[in-house]
Amino acid sequence: MRRAVLAMVLVVAALPVAFGNSHAALIERERIRVTRRGVYGPTHVGEFEAMRGDTLVLHEPSTGLRVFVPAAAIDRVERSGRAKTSIMRGAGRGFLLGAAAGAVLGISLYRSGDEIPASRTGAGILCGLVVGVPTAFVGGTFGAFQGHERWLGVSRSEWDSRTSH
Repeated sequence: MRRAVLAMVLVVAALPVAFGNSHAALIERERIRVTRRGVYGPTHVGEFEAMRGDTLVLHEPSTGLRVFVPAAAIDRVERSGRAKTSIMRGAGRGFLLGAAAGAVLGISLYRSGDEIPASRTGAGILCGLVVGVPTAFVGGTFGAFQGHERWLGVSRSEWDSRTSH
């Protein structure tokens, strides 16, 4: 019984590490997104450098500049969870679109005297596969370039050294 409880405690303790711990202090060069207060406050995305006094220092790799954001002006800080690509989604969409176009093409070009395929349905399936498989590769290629980044919220005590931990 003790071993089972100990194993369960270890598994629960390891979950934040396995699934992106959003409750750890920010570390230097970690990718973060800082949103300033206000309805249309600017958002800065870059690498966390340090907290100097009451100012968060951020390095924006796209411009090569350091951005100094006063803690009082910060609405929220988020850390990058991971960038995800959409390769499988793109491949699936490419296959479906190609298969649909190929099926329509195969059904419309079928003649009753054809030996292969023996039916209009067979012509649609065959042509759908012939056109659908290559377009799956095209869709996967497009999906590789269409990704999104997941952002995890960071509490103020994790980035602001003036608040208690």
